[in-house]
Amino acid sequence: MEPRWGSLDVVGEFAVEGLRTGPLLLWDEELGDRGDLAALRERYFDGNIEAWEPPPPALERDATGLDPLDDDDFWPYIDLLGGRMWEKTLAAASVALAERDEVFILRWQETCALKQLALADTLDDIEQYGHDGFPLLGAVIGKGRAVYESMIPDWVPWDPRWVTDHSQSVPHLGSFALRRKLGRYVHVTTSFTPLHERLLAAATAQGEAAREAFESRPGKGRAEVEADLGSAPSLEETVNYLHDHGDELSKEGWAAVTEFHEPEHLRGMDRISMRAARALIDDGRRIRVRIVFGDVDRLPHEQVESAMRVSLEAFGGVICSSVEIDQMQYAGPADTDAFVVKRRFRGTREAYLERYIPA
Repeated sequence: MEPRWGSLDVVGEFAVEGLRTGPLLLWDEELGDRGDLAALRERYFDGNIEAWEPPPPALERDATGLDPLDDDDFWPYIDLLGGRMWEKTLAAASVALAERDEVFILRWQETCALKQLALADTLDDIEQYGHDGFPLLGAVIGKGRAVYESMIPDWVPWDPRWVTDHSQSVPHLGSFALRRKLGRYVHVTTSFTPLHERLLAAATAQGEAAREAFESRPGKGRAEVEADLGSAPSLEETVNYLHDHGDELSKEGWAAVTEFHEPEHLRGMDRISMRAARALIDDGRRIRVRIVFGDVDRLPHEQVESAMRVSLEAFGGVICSSVEIDQMQYAGPADTDAFVVKRRFRGTREAYLERYIPA
């Protein structure tokens, strides 16, 4: 636990080993009598603002074929971006759009979809861009009406610096606005959706082709890389080597280069997908607090809690409290935090420790 005032109170340190064939027990501690259960529940589960909760089911909306908005109704929300496709500007635009009724927002998204299609039609083969097609189209629209109209039909004056990490989010401002308005994620189908799906399929095919080429390409192997770099190259030497010779390396050669600066205890280890959970356990005699890692790899959201309940009870006893699941990370060999608890607490540090930390 590291309070905001900067000191560090070490409650306990534990090392864990185990096979990846079941849950890992991280913490199991006796707390008190079964008759004290109500007080223990309050003590250990009061005010944690980091606990994971399954997201509510997404809503579906179909805007295909809705009457498009006039330009005077559509572009003002793009103008709020100021030509800058940042998280802050996108949020401001979605807040403004969320003030309109749902039908208007869906018409806005369909209008944006039609403008994307018009842009895509001016390219020789939009599908060749794969995933890159989304930020490309979003960037042009995000720069505003004058730029958009100047780009049709010949994409002049195009500037690749328009593309940002968030430019592909511009056409989804309607979805963002509906999420603010309705409090749930909303998947909106538009006239652009069929092309969206084709771009995703093209990107998948490109990725598979690149993976297969990388898996089988000839080049320098481990022995040649180690001969070139020695046994302990500096990070600068490694980076320069990749810059100069990356195209000459086989898959085995790439693995050898990256291992030079990977901690020794992590080499060859799987990056496992496990979440931490904690609960109070009635072992038939006393109440315990238990924290485990449970494997939730590729489980749908609605099955995560059930899987963690099984993991918590795998070491005996019955859960007798709510189950808190850590939302901070999927744990792997490099992680040092097992379970994070954050509370808003107005008292003193000493009062916090007395209330929440075992003696």
